[in-house]
Amino acid sequence: MANNPHFLVAQTPLSESLGDRNVSPMAVLNQHSFKKGVFIRGFSIIELMVTLAIISLLALVAVPSFVKSFQARNLVAATEDLYGYLQQARVESLSRSKPIYLNLSGLGTTEWAYGLNLESTCNPEIVSNQEPFACVLMVDNGDDNFNAVDDNVLSRMDASQYRDISLSGSTASVSFDPVRGTVSENLVITFFNEDQQSTKITLSRIGNISICSNQLADYQECKG
Repeated sequence: MANNPHFLVAQTPLSESLGDRNVSPMAVLNQHSFKKGVFIRGFSIIELMVTLAIISLLALVAVPSFVKSFQARNLVAATEDLYGYLQQARVESLSRSKPIYLNLSGLGTTEWAYGLNLESTCNPEIVSNQEPFACVLMVDNGDDNFNAVDDNVLSRMDASQYRDISLSGSTASVSFDPVRGTVSENLVITFFNEDQQSTKITLSRIGNISICSNQLADYQECKG
């Protein structure tokens, strides 16, 4: 092996090179990498610029799509929650044999609220179950003694849970009949988001509830 011309160059041990305090560790590493045929290569400026351009392009495409999807999901959540409240109002009216009122405030804005109340209208903006005109449903806790703090349960929802969702409605209050489950008048409620997507909830006089949308595939298309 000593006669092989490929091994005529003396190999300085890495430990000895590092022992020389006048030689920087980087220089030693480069020296040994060159001798062993190992080359360390980084990104060129052009490659880095191309990579950044691709990342920026992907961000421009992905971010608006993500925002639009979030806005759509937020709209669906607001719609489904009100749909659930309308169903609850009808069931509560029939089970209690007393009229239940659905009350809305802030119509046409993003600062809306709605709530259910037994036998009379209420103010859905009130957030305490002890306040007069609060939207509450009495739920007996089993002690056979009525106490507003314990037995009156707030039954309300507001826009704070749904960012930038506006609500419009054909009327601010309807009541559910405790005998037939019918409604005092037709109610049409429309939700809008910032992307101008909308959903429409229709409550008919006979108590049927339907949802439609011309932008979201989650619901049937609105007619008329």
